[in-house]
Amino acid sequence: MKIINKNIKNRLTKLFIKIVVISSSILFITIAQANDAQMKETLIRIINQLQSIKPLITQAKQQQPDNPRIKIHFDQFIGDDGKWQSGLRQDIDVIQQALINIVNQESIEPRSYQPINNDFIEQ
Repeated sequence: MKIINKNIKNRLTKLFIKIVVISSSILFITIAQANDAQMKETLIRIINQLQSIKPLITQAKQQQPDNPRIKIHFDQFIGDDGKWQSGLRQDIDVIQQALINIVNQESIEPRSYQPINNDFIEQ
């Protein structure tokens, strides 16, 4: 039983590290102000990584013991307040969908303005 718990813990730790790396990558991309095409390409890679995590979530859910000391909510669940709460899978879906929306957004070209006539600044 402890071997399974260690295995699940190790996989979840790796999953958490991937999520942190992905989030950091998004932040770095924003800070670095990469051009739009490069950023979209990187975001697509992140989306693909998030997609590849989903089978691991399914596998970890199947390996979770029936009565674990610490229960991990891989899918939606009803919380103590009686409301539906997101599980790990739904959180990944929300992040992935937000990135897809960003990638599919058309970039806005900067406006070009006509020069001001009768400018009163001497040249």
